[in-house]
Amino acid sequence: MHEFFYKLIEDGTYAITGYRGDEEEVTIPDICGKTTVISDDIFKGHKELQKVHFPAGVTNIGGFFLDGCENVKEISLPPNLENLWQYAFVRSSLEQIDIPGTVKEIIPFVFKDCKQLREVTIHPGTREICAYAFQGCTSLEKIILPTDTVISPNAFDGCNLNFEIVRTKYGSSIHDGTTKISAKSKKMHFNSNMIYRDTCP
Repeated sequence: MHEFFYKLIEDGTYAITGYRGDEEEVTIPDICGKTTVISDDIFKGHKELQKVHFPAGVTNIGGFFLDGCENVKEISLPPNLENLWQYAFVRSSLEQIDIPGTVKEIIPFVFKDCKQLREVTIHPGTREICAYAFQGCTSLEKIILPTDTVISPNAFDGCNLNFEIVRTKYGSSIHDGTTKISAKSKKMHFNSNMIYRDTCP
């Protein structure tokens, strides 16, 4: 058995503000069809949790959303998501994540210390991966993203520096903190070790 707590917010939609329960799989309720915000700490420390389902209208996911959730390996983010707050997935057990292009920026520390995160897919529309967004993701193997998504300095601070970055089309640039490198070549290196590979022939 579980229960959620919520409140009406200024724009007339609802924020989920709390959770109490011990189930392995939960569906976040869509209050009156208007749930848009998941507040901080909702599932923090719930080690029993394995799967979470979102209402389609959620636009904001708060900090420490899955902090300490050791058994949530994969999650499907809502299609209208706009903002992942700082530390949203810090110390989570996610192994892969698919980020919709409606998230314009991946801000600092969103995926900090996700030690099991191996693969990240970012869709067209996301403009920038900010500094320290993936700090400490030591198992990272691959990140797939559009050519016009800017990688800020230190975005992958403390990560495995041999992971592969796959650009999905030609024609843009990669920012390494000191220069912009053309994305038209087949393979490139970021911070000396990270390989860029374009999927186009």
